[in-house]
Formats: sequence, structure tokens, C-alpha cells
Amino acid sequence: MVCAPTSCGKTWLSIYPGITGKRVLFIVPTQALVYQVSSLFVKFGAKVFMISSDFTYGSLQDNVVVGTPKDIEDKLPIIGTDFDIIVYDEIHNLSNHLFGNYYERLLKIFKNVQFLALSATIGNPDRLINWFQSITSKRVSLITYSTRFLNLQRHLFRSNTLK
Repeated sequence: MVCAPTSCGKTWLSIYPGITGKRVLFIVPTQALVYQVSSLFVKFGAKVFMISSDFTYGSLQDNVVVGTPKDIEDKLPIIGTDFDIIVYDEIHNLSNHLFGNYYERLLKIFKNVQFLALSATIGNPDRLINWFQSITSKRVSLITYSTRFLNLQRHLFRSNTLK
């Protein structure tokens, strides 16, 4: 599990298995992130099967599958369960009342597959790791990082000019 601030490079870290040819299931919380993460994989030469509520795009033979938890769960009979690694982006969404249950079911379905869980906002990562370990019977490591690579800045625009 990787806990690091926004703009720290969690997504960059997590695309490595896909661009090296591993079969990756990449779970993101929103449709916008499906497009963003898919385009990042494509830019580096991976073949991507995108799953959204509106459409699916790609081939079932593509090595990377990207989708939202609900859409992936709905398409499991089509995409199967043969993956080398599962990436759970924004894993703190386990507590989201709208779609946390999808994350939980997918964690249990893929409990024997290596996984990478990413978040910028987990308050008690040790508690979550203990829960992961109780489900998977595997040792789960925690990587934390607190320094940002990019300095986020706030600006106020008025009448199309920077103030």
C-alpha cells in the first residue's frame, strides 16, 4: 500500500507493471480517471481495454484493463480474473457509501492476486493493512511518502488576468 500526497507520483509508480507487459487490472473511482489512466498507459505503449458505464473499448487480449469498480464488477464474466496485479487507485474509497462495496467485493474476489493500493488520504493505514492481511492471508507492506514533487500553487483569476 502506498500512502503519499497528491502529485507525488503514485500513478507513475503503478503503471510500471502494465508497460512491462504484465496483465494489470487498474481500478479507479471515476470515469474521468478511466480516460486519464488509460491514456497514460497508451502513451507508454501498453494495450488497454477500457471499461466505463457508457462503453468498452479495446480488445480482451489487451494486457491492461482500466475501469471503475462497479463497471469492472459488472464486466467480470467478460474480462475474467486472470491478472498478474490489481491496482486499487484511491483505495480510501472503501469507505464511500456509493461505491465502496464494489471495491470491497473486488478485493475479496482477487484476494490471491498481488495488489497495489494507492491513496493520499488514509488516516490510519495500519488498520487498513491489518484488514487486507485478514482477507488475503498475505503480508502487506506500507510505503509512505510526504514530500511533493510538484509544488501546488493557488492563483485567483479575475477578468482573465492573474491577481
